[in-house]
Amino acid sequence: MAFSEKISSHLSQILVIFALIIPNADSIFFNFSSFQPNMPTMLFQRDAFVSSGGVIQLTKNQLDSSITDSVGRASYSEPIRLWDAKTGQLTDFKTHFTFTIKAVNPSYYGDGLSFFISPFGSQVPDNSSGGFLGLFNSQSALNSAKNSIVAVEFDSFQNDWDPSSDHVGINVNSIVSVANVTWNSSIKDGRRANAWVWYNSSTFNLSVFLTYADDPVFSGNSSLWYIIDLKTVLPEFVRVGFSAATGSWVEIHNIIAWSFNSTLEVNAHKSKIGLVIGIAVSFAAIGCGVGIFGFLWLGRRLRRKNQGMQFDLAIENEFAKGTGPKRFTYHELSQATNNFAEEGKLGEGGFGGVYRGLLSDSNTEVAVKRVSRGSKQGKKEYISEVMIISRLRHRNLVQLIGWCHEQDELLLVYEYMTNGSLDLHLFGKKMPLTWTVRYKIALGLASSLLYLHEEWEQCVVHRDVKSSNVMLDSNFNAKLGDFGLARLVDHDLGSQTTVLAGTMGYLAPECVTTGKASKESDVYSFGVVALEIACGRRPVDAKAEPSKVRLVEWVWDLYGRGKVLEAADKSLKDYDERQVERLMVVGLWCCHPDYTYRPSIRQVINVLNFESSLPNLPSKLPVPMYFAPSMHLCKFSYTSTGLTNFEKDHSPCSDTCTTSSSQSGSSSKALLYSNTTNMEVYFKGDPYVSGEHVVERNQLDGNLYESSGRVVYGNFVKLWDRVANETADFVTHCHFIIKRDGLAFFMASPVTSFPDNSTGFWLGLFNSLTNDSYWTKVVDAEIDTFKDDHDADGNHVGINVNSINSVTSRPLKNKINGGEITYAMVSYNSASKSLFVNITQKGDFGYESTCLLYDLDLRQILPEQIIVGFSASTGNSTELHKILSWNFNSTTDPARPARMTMTIHRSRAWLILFVVVIILSVAFSFSLLIFQRRDGRKNKNEDSVNGDSLEEKFGNEMWPRRFTYKVLVIATNKFNEKLGQGGFGGVYRGP
Repeated sequence: MAFSEKISSHLSQILVIFALIIPNADSIFFNFSSFQPNMPTMLFQRDAFVSSGGVIQLTKNQLDSSITDSVGRASYSEPIRLWDAKTGQLTDFKTHFTFTIKAVNPSYYGDGLSFFISPFGSQVPDNSSGGFLGLFNSQSALNSAKNSIVAVEFDSFQNDWDPSSDHVGINVNSIVSVANVTWNSSIKDGRRANAWVWYNSSTFNLSVFLTYADDPVFSGNSSLWYIIDLKTVLPEFVRVGFSAATGSWVEIHNIIAWSFNSTLEVNAHKSKIGLVIGIAVSFAAIGCGVGIFGFLWLGRRLRRKNQGMQFDLAIENEFAKGTGPKRFTYHELSQATNNFAEEGKLGEGGFGGVYRGLLSDSNTEVAVKRVSRGSKQGKKEYISEVMIISRLRHRNLVQLIGWCHEQDELLLVYEYMTNGSLDLHLFGKKMPLTWTVRYKIALGLASSLLYLHEEWEQCVVHRDVKSSNVMLDSNFNAKLGDFGLARLVDHDLGSQTTVLAGTMGYLAPECVTTGKASKESDVYSFGVVALEIACGRRPVDAKAEPSKVRLVEWVWDLYGRGKVLEAADKSLKDYDERQVERLMVVGLWCCHPDYTYRPSIRQVINVLNFESSLPNLPSKLPVPMYFAPSMHLCKFSYTSTGLTNFEKDHSPCSDTCTTSSSQSGSSSKALLYSNTTNMEVYFKGDPYVSGEHVVERNQLDGNLYESSGRVVYGNFVKLWDRVANETADFVTHCHFIIKRDGLAFFMASPVTSFPDNSTGFWLGLFNSLTNDSYWTKVVDAEIDTFKDDHDADGNHVGINVNSINSVTSRPLKNKINGGEITYAMVSYNSASKSLFVNITQKGDFGYESTCLLYDLDLRQILPEQIIVGFSASTGNSTELHKILSWNFNSTTDPARPARMTMTIHRSRAWLILFVVVIILSVAFSFSLLIFQRRDGRKNKNEDSVNGDSLEEKFGNEMWPRRFTYKVLVIATNKFNEKLGQGGFGGVYRGP
């Protein structure tokens, strides 16, 4: 290990040396025929944005907001080397751009745009609107000594310092032009203009050529020129771009295309190429020698190591015969389950199947969970189960008998539960349960949580308490199982888990709002199960009438009207009404939206045992009075810069009804930030970013009718894994506004094209040819505000599969097209194969919301990798669609990037060539070494997760554990302090 680390360190040092030796490129060329909002090569500041058609809007151009006093800049995001500080050599450059300036009102216009060169890192000055063109303000406009900027202005408004209202000028450190020419016609009439700006470093000539010709040809003639040594005005590295502004009067400033070329070459660097080649060859030879030596040395070491393995294996086999959970061989479990026969399959979990088996040596019936091959999440749950449940002993917990990890298989062995899971008796085809048995089950489940929360040495937060995880033995005793999501926390500190985990309908509101699981969130889940036991129905029933969709809301409403017993399971015949009422009220108490008002599990047991009185709950279901803090739960997230501070601070990211998402390393990334290049979405059709994220046209000078657009996350999302046989769970939330056909969150095949003629009721998703087509691969949740012939209602939420015709829909409780902020959540549970949609205007998904549930196997519709995003359209009537925030959380990692990026031609290509030569040389030298080590590490890698062997993980967490000889030598100071002598050896003290 140390040997390989040293080699890696040397290789890193080599690459650093080469990075220092190889010169930076100083010449640069780029050519943008159009622009995209997410292009990393452009920097947008203040009000600048990219609108539909790939055009840069330098100043505001929104129909629904003021565009006065607007300032914006768009510039190349990387520094340009203008001159070389060592030699004083200046670059030649030439830039060509196409632009339009259009006055909104012919009588009230202003103020113009400019091409500028400024120090790299310079910012837009405050109060630089109007005639200052976003370049200066009142304090700096006439102070040449304070500034460092050169600009070519195309001015449309005559200020006090201007010669006319339509002129071209060259400005040096001041708003007053050092050279200018008045244009003979208007430059603000919306005609397409072409401008060339070029600089000759030999003559110090800065020249400008402007033309409005339909097919312009640049011949080298200039409309305006000025002699200036740019070294005396600007630093070595500069920023180039465009700036524009409006004042009290307004106009639209567009940049349509832009190219730039500079030619600076630093000759001193050319002589280093030979040196680079020589060093590359030398290091390649050294790498080969080191690789051969390492190959021989490691081979000898592995042979010595293998000699002691047989003895160690014999000892481990003897230890395995002891008490407690044991390690089984794959052969034993394959034989016990009849080679995992389908007829012995008890069920299917989120990460693999469960099989019935018989251990021949003890004649014991067992249940064997077989984790899907290649499942990373399954491996994490496997480790969690072995490390936690193996240490727990309680009559109401499913006991782990053993485990196995070999031959790329992960297997868990549990005691067999004769009567299956609780949900099969409540909702399935198994024998109905009497009330006496149900009440005993509730008490048993509460007893298991009491042990986990308070009685064991550490607090165990289960995080997935639900009826399908409550198992029943032959006497119908409840036993809580499935500890794959469980976490250990200190009794005094509370939960340290901040990763979204759980199951739709059982998850506490604050768990997904803050990301923290706790004892209180387990109590909430217990309350839901208690209500299931008493009422005989699931937590969410989308097929029920609206007032009964959510179990907690329905029962709480009956409780407030003094009719709680009306919610009792109708299949129950003889039951104790006092017990039924007690279990229901305790269930509601546990499901209080505010976790601080929930009981401890010990209080629950006291009430169920009639040792304490029933609590007095509010007659109406309370609304939680807390807001979502900033989180790091989502794979990606977006918050619009157009939100007010209140909206930013109080916009929720999650809700009570969400799918399981047990990521152990979820990270939050900015999806969109208006006016910056830190964007990871791409756009199709008419959308653009400006303050809020608008999905279709919203331009003061544009036609808003028959518009459609998509906003799509820039990476493919892996929906399912063919090798691991896994489907992802996901949950996504968005925060939007619709003013006055609707919008949709969609999932689609990456090869699905943005269809033509998809405006109006097609929502930008389909057209007459792709609707219901075999080749269409789209699933979407539509929020529709207009009733078309195929719609059941003009204000509804629907789920669509490969068609604009919804497979299921439901009217929304409130009108949403009046410009109010609306919240939407879409989640998918791969275990139940259910797609869930929730819409509300209250900011809390648990209450006064519209829910829609549809059973759908997404693997049968969509490919492994998909794109996700939003789509919207307008028809003969118009509305505005704004996405204010968006986050997405999935149990799989994003796949490869989906968007196409602009190719930038540079003179650094040979840098890549030399680095590749070095890496390939060293890699070839180590190929024999790696081949030798692979066989020795194969079995270890099969049993590893995240680089750590499973044996190491279990050894560090379980007791007793296995120590290395080296650890014990250090602990006893080389067996220095002897405590006594036994029959077979000495006993030594260690710290």
